[in-house]
Formats: sequence, structure tokens, C-alpha cells
Amino acid sequence: MTNHESLHSHRYVTVADTTWPVDVGDLEWALRYDPDSLTREDQLVIASVVHSYSFLTSPHRTHGDAVASLRRARKAAGRE
Repeated sequence: MTNHESLHSHRYVTVADTTWPVDVGDLEWALRYDPDSLTREDQLVIASVVHSYSFLTSPHRTHGDAVASLRRARKAAGRE
């Protein structure tokens, strides 16, 4: 996959080596109270949340980098 291609699920999108959640639903509740109910797709969505948080808080990225990546992800997910 090149930097400009995207991998898209209805719940997360991967663009240019970054992964962004699209629809997290009730995952917070499931993580806290019923973790055995989590599916593999739920786990991938949770991983996208962790990855995007890490990307946004990285001292090696600028605010502009984060905004540009998020915009690409929203466009790939059909949200912009």
C-alpha cells in the first residue's frame, strides 16, 4: 500500500500510515463491563483509537500534520 492509498472499514480508516476511528459505538462500555463480548473488528477499532491518540500526541508531529492526516482520513471515510 502506498502513502496515498487507503484501507477503509465502516468503523475505521487507514490513510498514509495512520489509522483513525470512524464509528466506535459502545466500545467504551464493552471494554469496561463486558470485554469478552468484543469481536476482532471491535479490537481493530480500539487499536485505531490508540493509534490516532498516539499520532495526535506525538512530539514529532506538528498540529498541521495531525489536521492534514485527519482530513485525509475523513475524506477516505466519506465524511468530508
